[in-house]
Amino acid sequence: MTWRLRFYDGEGVEIGYAEKPDKTTYSVCITHPDSGWEDFKEELESYNEIEDNRRYEIQDTPGWDVDFGPRSLILSPEPHLRSVQERFSHSDVSETTLKHE
Repeated sequence: MTWRLRFYDGEGVEIGYAEKPDKTTYSVCITHPDSGWEDFKEELESYNEIEDNRRYEIQDTPGWDVDFGPRSLILSPEPHLRSVQERFSHSDVSETTLKHE
């Protein structure tokens, strides 16, 4: 079984989905019958990695500050796609569903 995040337009037609069967695999498929969804697909593919936007500061040596951030998170399928669902925004998307299919 695979976790899938599906996207629908205002008429209830599926635009496409992102799927994540395991921690390292992430793929996007456009299923909408109309063409012109290349930008949507490219933007959704950019969520292959989820960034932790918190800043991390480590101070080991007096006088030296080491600043790390942001960094990529390696998440299990459901939390990864839930994060995509929360962060991804597109004007043509009116509904999303996240299911283990």
